[in-house]
Amino acid sequence: MKMAELSIQDSEWIKADFWEAKQTQWTRTIVVLKHHRDELQKEFGNSNFRLMLLCGGDVVDSFPRLLPSGENLWKPEDVEAIIRDFGIIIVDRTLAEPEKTLQQLNFLTPNVLKNAFVIKDDVFPNDVSSTLLRKAIRRGESILYCTPMPVAKYIKEWKLYLAHNLA
Repeated sequence: MKMAELSIQDSEWIKADFWEAKQTQWTRTIVVLKHHRDELQKEFGNSNFRLMLLCGGDVVDSFPRLLPSGENLWKPEDVEAIIRDFGIIIVDRTLAEPEKTLQQLNFLTPNVLKNAFVIKDDVFPNDVSSTLLRKAIRRGESILYCTPMPVAKYIKEWKLYLAHNLA
């Protein structure tokens, strides 16, 4: 949470919220979105706001993934509710195929898919992800200019994501 706070400290319109981090167990994304929608409604009434899930294309590609138990990683009804009731903004990632993945999910209707937006930037593609940053740190590489400076300093100060910390 400290890194989330540091990353948005200069923003006037983005805030970090501790609710999900305070949960005693993993919380499904749909539950988190519903919680925040309810909080926004309490704060602003029925004003015209829209809460959406922002994620990378790699996350969307995980929607149809099955666990070793044979269960879905993402519940199909959750994926449908997230896109239908909230909407999803997808940042394109190298090797990800979010549009293809969404089209292959036969439980998503064209009407629901109207709430899915893929952001592509062919001029300056952004392939930065937390996974890649953690790998770079483990290899001893710099993450300067790939994440906000206060976050990079915090990671260095607390020696986070180093190989010897992962054992």
